[in-house]
Amino acid sequence: MLVIYSNIMVSLVPQSSKFQPNSLPMLSKMSTIMMPFIGQVHSSPKTQIRLLGQIWDAMDNSEKSITAYQQALELKPDSTDSLIGVALVCAKHQFYKDTQRYLLKALELKPSDLYIIINLACACVSSGKMETAMTWIEKAVEIHPDRYEAHMHKAFVHGESGDNANALLCYEKALELNPSYSFLYERIGDLKMNESNFQSAVELFQKAVDLEPTMIQHWNKLGSAQLMLDGGVDEKKIKAALKCFNKGIELEPNNPLSYNNMGSAMMSLEREEDAMLYFKHAIALEKGTSIEGRFNLASLYHDKGRSHEALEVLKGARPRNADEKEMLENLKALIQQSLDERADYENL
Repeated sequence: MLVIYSNIMVSLVPQSSKFQPNSLPMLSKMSTIMMPFIGQVHSSPKTQIRLLGQIWDAMDNSEKSITAYQQALELKPDSTDSLIGVALVCAKHQFYKDTQRYLLKALELKPSDLYIIINLACACVSSGKMETAMTWIEKAVEIHPDRYEAHMHKAFVHGESGDNANALLCYEKALELNPSYSFLYERIGDLKMNESNFQSAVELFQKAVDLEPTMIQHWNKLGSAQLMLDGGVDEKKIKAALKCFNKGIELEPNNPLSYNNMGSAMMSLEREEDAMLYFKHAIALEKGTSIEGRFNLASLYHDKGRSHEALEVLKGARPRNADEKEMLENLKALIQQSLDERADYENL
């Protein structure tokens, strides 16, 4: 059973007043409001076209978004805003060579810009160029030693390289510079989860929740860590986890993450029918954008001997990367093996 306690993809960081690691610009809620007023914006044509690029990106139309940004760059080739904007769209759709090309052009215009350098490091991580990623992030730390973002992303690169010890040191340095930033506690909690130090993870995720009580992923990670505490299935810890997942649903009722975790909690309670309902709800909310709900439901069907239904559920799964593709293929192979063994037994 897949327990989703860490659902963060490698993404680039936007330039914004509130820096959040591994996130993309959130414009989808604005698009329907902004579009009718495009013709009334009192700004340059380049700015209006770039704004259209942002809106098309929010509507998940990468082709029109990239075209709009390229048109803006034809009007003003030295616009770092347009270069970074089109780089973010390319990264979102895994066009990493184009991402790096646009970011390198932006860096020529702003050689010491922290966000451009960090984004270059993240793009290299996404394309598997770990040594190049480390080179970029070390440059960020060298130029900006007093910026917590540089140390935080150096920790991220170390973690993606499997060097948890140095990742922890970098996160601790970032905490010295910004002790009230909740995501740092969450990131260290992730490392503790990887080390199976679940009690420390619970304490760190609780700190993140205390600092940012409206952040859904903090609540989900806290709940998942509570489920993993030593002592086997315990009603008290399951109730604590359910409280966290319900809080996530309360904060964002249309986010599938909490429903997937609720389903996993129901599995711990051996309430399979309830688990199925939560996984189905998650699938409806995912709308083909992730595989967790389908993977969880198919795994549960397989465990219950409903292999044909499991394969049917997996038909709609759309993996986002090679790891997810491999995970789905392994599950399909396991289910098919069960079907073949059952057919062999029936033919005896």
